[in-house]
Amino acid sequence: GTALYEALTVIFIAQTHGVPLSFGQTIVIAITSTLAAVGAAAIPSAGLVTMVLVLQAAGLDQYVGDIGFVFAVDWFLDRVRTVVNVMGDAWACGYVSRSVVQAVEVSDDDSDIGGYVGNLPEQTRQSIHSSAKSSLT
Repeated sequence: GTALYEALTVIFIAQTHGVPLSFGQTIVIAITSTLAAVGAAAIPSAGLVTMVLVLQAAGLDQYVGDIGFVFAVDWFLDRVRTVVNVMGDAWACGYVSRSVVQAVEVSDDDSDIGGYVGNLPEQTRQSIHSSAKSSLT
C-alpha cells in the first residue's frame, strides 16, 4: 500500500505543478517507491520521509515542500493502509489454517497428513496431527 501511495502522491505533486513526466521518470518513481516502501515497512508514517527520496529520484527536488500538504491527510491514509495489511494477514492465516484442517480431514493415515508431512520424523507427524485435530474442536 505504501509503495502505491508514494508513487501516486509524487505523480500528483508533479501534475499539480504542471510538470510532464517522461516514461523513464515514471519507471524511476515506481521502482524507487517500491524499494523505499520495503525498506521502511516497520516504521510508522515513514511514507512521508521516504517520499522525499522518491521526489529526488524523479528529479522533482524543488517540490519537496509540497509534502506538507499531504501531511494533513497522511494520518488517515496510514490507518487505512494498516487495516488493509492486517486484513490481508488475517485472511492468509485463515487460508493456511483451513488448508491444514482439510489436509487432516482428508488423511486416513495418522502418519501422513494428506501427503504433506510424509518425510518428517514420527514424533513430529504425531504432534502435527494431534494439534491439527484439536483445532477442529
